[in-house]
Amino acid sequence: MALMVFLLIAGGIIYLVVDTTNKREFKRKQLQEAYQRALASGNKGHASLAGRAYYSYLRNGIPTLADEATILNDIVAMP
Repeated sequence: MALMVFLLIAGGIIYLVVDTTNKREFKRKQLQEAYQRALASGNKGHASLAGRAYYSYLRNGIPTLADEATILNDIVAMP
């Protein structure tokens, strides 16, 4: 009986971890694609906002100076 309870609890924890990881990866891909679309659109203001949203998500809300430099370089390289 104790083994059954342990397996149910362990299975539930594993499910929650995997589900959370999948949702986080899906959100990251959405933000990355939005940033790439914004860069392709030629709208520098939108690209700046989308880039900050993407990099903020990667860094748990606080983009680094390197991220800001990357966004600026991407915007300068826009057609």
